[in-house]
Amino acid sequence: RSTSHNSVRGMVDFILNPKLDPNTLENNPLEILVTAESSNYAQYLKRINIHTTDENIIVRVPLVDKTNLPEGISKSESSKFAVIKDGKVQNTVVAELNSGTSTVEISEGTVLKDESGKTISGTIKSEILFYDPSSEAALMSFPGGLNVKAVTPTGNTEDISFLSAGLFDINLTSGTTKVKSFEGGSVKLTTKLDPSLTNPNTEQPIKEGDEIEMWSMDSESMIWKFEKIAKVKNINGELYLQENIDHLSYYNWDWYTPNPSCYSGARIEFVGTAPQSTITVKNFHPTNGYNDKFLVAYNPTHSRNGLYFWRVPNFPATFRFSSDNPHLKFDKSMVVIPNLC
Repeated sequence: RSTSHNSVRGMVDFILNPKLDPNTLENNPLEILVTAESSNYAQYLKRINIHTTDENIIVRVPLVDKTNLPEGISKSESSKFAVIKDGKVQNTVVAELNSGTSTVEISEGTVLKDESGKTISGTIKSEILFYDPSSEAALMSFPGGLNVKAVTPTGNTEDISFLSAGLFDINLTSGTTKVKSFEGGSVKLTTKLDPSLTNPNTEQPIKEGDEIEMWSMDSESMIWKFEKIAKVKNINGELYLQENIDHLSYYNWDWYTPNPSCYSGARIEFVGTAPQSTITVKNFHPTNGYNDKFLVAYNPTHSRNGLYFWRVPNFPATFRFSSDNPHLKFDKSMVVIPNLC
């Protein structure tokens, strides 16, 4: 089932049925797909898995303010990006992002279609975002996060982890009609790569000819789909990824790791006599793409206060703790877990 809610405070509360059997939930976790939208903010998608009734779960949804973009996220928009004549794009158009190092190009003669397959006419408006994987702020705001459900090259739907080389969020419209697919001509995505980026398959800096998977996402199911294998290109002495696409959605170049390696993983417990507080837990590990920010409700009267990791990969993670409550002190403000399993 699905529902919508307009939040005035920027918060939404979910309450589980108190008759729900905790054992059933642990073996068959409840999955909630959240789509958060607000005026002047980029849409954000989040998949939430609930495995227990024993604790309050606070989930942070990091909306991106399109009028004040964080470092690492760039935007290109135009009210007259392209003009359709006789059902085709009249002239080749290019949108530049990330200081010109990432582009979206639609060639002359391309036919743009809506969701039903009908050819679109008129003037095309564009709004395109690019998420630079070298930026921590951009990684934290990736739509859907980097630990995802995806249809992999094997054709199976699996839980995997992404290590991204760049994500595009492309929105083209004519009036209220959204562009969904193309015919004839081409729509080409290009992004320049940082030569220090490590290819996890070779454990060496990327080089010309290296391969990386390209993915698109169905925003309703929040499932990524493998599209093709892309190869790193050398263009005028610089390293680039450059591929044509045939429909609009989120597009992401990513190496991926099968995930999870275990069902029930590590636990971090908070023990003490400090007053009831909210603890901010931040995890950022750029070498494996596993990153997030959590809010933990700490209450000294509860028997369980902490983080419980489920369906996680078997690699290390570093966690940092903080709180706005001056009375809450940590013996350790950082914990390194060698293996999340």
